[in-house]
Amino acid sequence: MPDKSPPISLDIKNLNMNSNDPQMLSQITKALYANNFELETERSRIQNILVNVSEIIFAVDQDFKITIFNKRAEEVFGKSHEEAVGRFASSYVKVADDETKKELAPPDYTFRDKQIYIPRVKILAKGHEGEYYRLSSSFIEAEDKSRKEAVIILSNITAEVELDKQKDEFISIASHELKTPISIVSNNLWMFKHVSKKKFSKREDRFLGEMEEGLGRLQKIVNNLLDISRIEHGTLTLNLETINIYEEFLKTADNFKESAESKNLDLIIPTNKKKIEAIAQVDKERYIESLENFIGNAIKYTAQGKITLKFEDQSDSYKISIIDTGPGIPSKDYPKIFTKFGRASEGLKLDGATSGNSTGLGLYITKNYINSMNGEAGFDSKIGEGTTFWFTIPKMKKA
Repeated sequence: MPDKSPPISLDIKNLNMNSNDPQMLSQITKALYANNFELETERSRIQNILVNVSEIIFAVDQDFKITIFNKRAEEVFGKSHEEAVGRFASSYVKVADDETKKELAPPDYTFRDKQIYIPRVKILAKGHEGEYYRLSSSFIEAEDKSRKEAVIILSNITAEVELDKQKDEFISIASHELKTPISIVSNNLWMFKHVSKKKFSKREDRFLGEMEEGLGRLQKIVNNLLDISRIEHGTLTLNLETINIYEEFLKTADNFKESAESKNLDLIIPTNKKKIEAIAQVDKERYIESLENFIGNAIKYTAQGKITLKFEDQSDSYKISIIDTGPGIPSKDYPKIFTKFGRASEGLKLDGATSGNSTGLGLYITKNYINSMNGEAGFDSKIGEGTTFWFTIPKMKKA
């Protein structure tokens, strides 16, 4: 007959293990069996879940040796769980960042942060060349920090990527088609306003000004969409020239004084008495647009306080920082920054009624401009304290 006795609950840590009492030893044995059975049952349940999910899931220890290798991982990488466990992950798991095309080693996507997110990677395995995956990684550490284990999940996003490509193609075609009529309307409006001998009333002048402003905004959106298409297809070309980027930085910053004043914000611009010779090779138009995007965003998403602009001369590059006292960016929104149509939730709350004026493309385009000029872009943020967006431009190498 099965044992009908109630479950045994013992504080095993505090038991006298030297006891010679047979009844006590029997209870200890039963308690250990019950605890081990419960642990094994839970382990089997978790293993069954991991085996049957559609995502690729594997785990590595602090030596980057595989500890978990689920069924989907076996199918994609062509190795069984038994073959993979205990072996170095770099021997079996081959992935590359789709943006940089660089093959990633386990240290690139594990243990660097509690949560690591790479929006698009490719699997370097036969039969999976056309597939795209989203990589996320997190790790747990023993209380005594003697061991840690990272779990990596690769989710297939091929269908999403293909849909994005179709949307990009449509946007590219539509943008090209829009460019011609916008140019015609813009030219005719200029001719009507400046060549016509007609004297306009203040009201008519205001209407014409609003039309010019609207057309200019529309032209900028179309140009941005065209640049996105070029970025996606790897055909973005730069008109590089050698300029003093510090001078352009100051000129661009001055253009935002009125905008900052209208929101009662202090715009703090460097005031160096000594002229800085920050000579670099950039696409001047796109360099200025990058500055405008960063400074404009800082003013737009800051309700009170100040915007501080910094220009630093580093060993091999110049670093420009835009520091605001806005709401900050929640960590859950970090992956959205610098992506197409990505906007932080705190910014959306603050922007309120004016959020419709933003396409969510500015930071994505800006990062790509900077990368194309061999620079880097990034940000640091704390909720309630503000955000610092920064980018670097490499110095010209001396002959």
